[in-house]
Parts: sequence; C-alpha cells; structure tokens
Amino acid sequence: MWTALCNKGGVRYRNQYQLRHTYASWMITHANVNVSYLAQQMGHAYITMVARVYGKWLVESNKKESERVWQELEKVRNQ
Repeated sequence: MWTALCNKGGVRYRNQYQLRHTYASWMITHANVNVSYLAQQMGHAYITMVARVYGKWLVESNKKESERVWQELEKVRNQ
C-alpha cells in the first residue's frame, strides 16, 4: 500500500522512517518551525532529542534566521 501511494503521488520510494526524518529536517530548514513544537509533533519528551538528531539542520536554520534578523534591523535603520 505504501509503495502504491508513493507511486500515485509521483514520489520516489522512501520508507516511513526516512519520511519522518525528511519531515523533521524540512520543518527545520524551510518552515522555520519552533523546535519545541517539532519535538512535540515527533513524540519526543525533550527538545534535546531533536537537537541531537537534527543538529546540522538547526545550524543551517540558525544561519538563515540570523540573516533574516539582520535584514529586519537594516529596515529599521533605514527608516
């Protein structure tokens, strides 16, 4: 059934465990989701589990967030 759903959706096959990691890494890098919220969604009792498993994506997300903050500060400075 899972393979059929992947085929129907035009998605390259990934097992459900891989899909869980894809979801978490995408939420961190593209949706800028709060890590505490993500931990809750993933069923983790503590955010440290998210940090340990997805740490490299958190670093990437932090860089993007830092750039966004500086852009906002530039807007304020130029007013």
